[in-house]
Amino acid sequence: MDSLIDIHSHIFPGVDDRALTMEDAISIAKLAVDEGITKIIATPHHRNGTFFNKKQDILKRVTELNYIFQSKNIPLEVLPGQETRIYGSLLEDLEKGDILALNHTNYVFIELPSIHVPGYTEQLLFEMQLKGVSPIIVDPERNVEKLLNFIKKGAHVTLILTEWNEFKDLDICIFEENMEQPVLFDGRNGYDLKRVKNYHMEYHSMERPWVKNI
Repeated sequence: MDSLIDIHSHIFPGVDDRALTMEDAISIAKLAVDEGITKIIATPHHRNGTFFNKKQDILKRVTELNYIFQSKNIPLEVLPGQETRIYGSLLEDLEKGDILALNHTNYVFIELPSIHVPGYTEQLLFEMQLKGVSPIIVDPERNVEKLLNFIKKGAHVTLILTEWNEFKDLDICIFEENMEQPVLFDGRNGYDLKRVKNYHMEYHSMERPWVKNI
């Protein structure tokens, strides 16, 4: 299996709603390595009303976690990232260096609220792209109807799968039809391989053959 990079994780212990302890972080790291992942981007929640994880704090934690993993001979490199809830001056703060892109690239995670899409969202995503920034909308299933319009105008999405029926029943053809590069990583093996083979997309799941119909 080729080495993989996990671009969306909550591996930092005790900073948001995932890994609560260092033991949790180490367990996540070992599981990632077992799945062939060699690099993982830590993307803690930021400015979502509950958690605030500033850029400098994230960079410090990346260094600390890499040191711990190395000391325990865990072959996993942690890279810096951030999952920022959308707000009006996000682009301005990004240009000031207060917002952290994925591993210092031009890709930036954007989290939308669960129950609505702010009126300024489309304009903000447009302005980000004018500045050479590629917004990646996380948890896109929350706002599927409006999401399609954003995808057509250049935004990227990431999809996190759980065992919930809302995810299993999601019509993945909408992403096949609208994404520039339709690639789906199914961390829960929620989709039947025979079904996936009917779509023109690249599909990765756990301990099953990869599907590449692109």
